[in-house]
Amino acid sequence: MPPLNSRMLGLLDEVLHDERATIRMIEAAGRAIAAEARCHLAIPVDDKRPNHEPAEVVTARAIAFARRIGDLVVLEDELAAAWDERRDGRLGDESFEAVLDRVAAGLDAWRPDLSTGDR
Repeated sequence: MPPLNSRMLGLLDEVLHDERATIRMIEAAGRAIAAEARCHLAIPVDDKRPNHEPAEVVTARAIAFARRIGDLVVLEDELAAAWDERRDGRLGDESFEAVLDRVAAGLDAWRPDLSTGDR
């Protein structure tokens, strides 16, 4: 059963279980799953920092955080669109593999140091 709490994980699960999945797709989906897990660990670290700093610092950090979440949504939408095209036969293996690689790299860009909460 696919995960119910993450659209991204649900899409990646579908890719992994697709009978037409290539080894390269499976590898890219695996990288994306690991990177997406790191994102979920990083989000609370980013979102729950103390806000006893000046308002402009807290506001700037909140805006940067919102932009990063927006970047994740863009990646998710890109994967969803490519997956729809793949299922409909409008996107070939190589093109879909390229999308998966981009998504995995984009997710992997979130590399927090979870021990301190810093990046």
